[in-house]
Amino acid sequence: MSQAAMRVRNREPQERIRTGRSNGARLFGIIFLLIVIGIMVAGGLVVLKWMNDASRLPLSKLVVTGQTHYTTHDDIRQAILSLGPPGTFMSQDVDILQQQIERLPWIKQVSVRKQWPDELKIHLVEYTPVARWNDLHMVDAEGVSFSVPASHVGKETMPMLYGPEGSEKEVLAGYHSMDDVLKARKFTLKVASMTARRSWQLVTSDDVRIELGRSDTMKRLNRFIELYPVLQQQGTVS
Repeated sequence: MSQAAMRVRNREPQERIRTGRSNGARLFGIIFLLIVIGIMVAGGLVVLKWMNDASRLPLSKLVVTGQTHYTTHDDIRQAILSLGPPGTFMSQDVDILQQQIERLPWIKQVSVRKQWPDELKIHLVEYTPVARWNDLHMVDAEGVSFSVPASHVGKETMPMLYGPEGSEKEVLAGYHSMDDVLKARKFTLKVASMTARRSWQLVTSDDVRIELGRSDTMKRLNRFIELYPVLQQQGTVS
């Protein structure tokens, strides 16, 4: 037998060994990959089941943010519960909750969102009063009137404004104009009242009553300020 033939015969077993090793490594890699995929699928199913179970929990935690002077947690809680038991993270409609809370007359703006899995976050913006309106209400800087329960109101001192329904902005503007004039002369305006006939009456912090009538109110107010020292000496100021 020639040497070339012998070399060919010697190579054949070596090639079979290398081929067997390659096939074994490939099979091991496939098995390992299948194991990894199986673990990932099983883990994903566990996570999905856990999330599904958690999403069925009722929204039981309440977080209220914002600068609140009149709103209590009980106000918000009762507004929510008036709609029935809270829903779950998946089922609760936050728009309905927002509309319900906005019915509180002193609330200007509400933002409601859900925090997974069982938290409800509510951000409040209240109206900020600058004066009392017709004893039972308050008015903000934009002339919007709103009410606050007496139990929620402290003892803060605010100007008292009076006027026909719907005249909040007009009365507030008149109050500011007259208050600026009076402040320049060291007066403080406590009450500003406008009748349905647009007749004005003012009361200062030291209980001086000023009748301005319907026309030329600013002119009459300036005239009063000029005459006040004389009237005070004569004792005719009321």
